[in-house]
Amino acid sequence: MKTQFKITMMLIAVLFTVSIARAEKTKNVDYMKNNLREVLRKEVVNDISDPFNFLYQEEVIRLNEDVKITFYIDKESKMKLITVLTDNDLAKRYVTQLFEDRTLDVNSAMTGKSYQLTLKIMYRAV
Repeated sequence: MKTQFKITMMLIAVLFTVSIARAEKTKNVDYMKNNLREVLRKEVVNDISDPFNFLYQEEVIRLNEDVKITFYIDKESKMKLITVLTDNDLAKRYVTQLFEDRTLDVNSAMTGKSYQLTLKIMYRAV
């Protein structure tokens, strides 16, 4: 019963801040940036909605962190983390397990490139 209560009372807010930086210029850059933000946001929301997600298994009550990630999307649309920067080890482990080798539903024009963004994780289970 306690487990069900935690799951149903979970409050989640995931915000992406800072623009996605890329070294190369591409047509429709704004569309692709927004699309990538939305794809990553959906990945986090889908993970959080899983009753046995990483944060639940670690019995996390609250997590409020900014995590700066640099990653590469390979030709198979898999996300390869280059750096995960945060002072919070739990946030680093969460982002690493969530995104490392994750296949993303992105436009093929976005593959073969590196990106950088700041992921703001605001999580509270009550």
